[in-house]
Amino acid sequence: MTQTTDAAIAAIGETVAKEAGLIDAIKAFIDANATAQAQLNAELAAEGVDVSKLQSFNDAMKANQDRLAALIVSGTPADTGTPAPAQVPSN
Repeated sequence: MTQTTDAAIAAIGETVAKEAGLIDAIKAFIDANATAQAQLNAELAAEGVDVSKLQSFNDAMKANQDRLAALIVSGTPADTGTPAPAQVPSN
């Protein structure tokens, strides 16, 4: 192989290794987050909090955040569910 080919293969190998490391770091973060969430749920349940109601509330909040983020990105005004004020003709 040529020096250029060897260098390209080495660079690809380094990139793959970095991506594998990143994937491992993401997996570790997700696992740690899941563990923390489970611990928090256990503590809340021990205090008498209905974790399913709390989850429903969190799901609704997340859905609203996602909707707002999508509206911001798209530049579309949010539908507030209330009609726009009537236009008063000017004389």
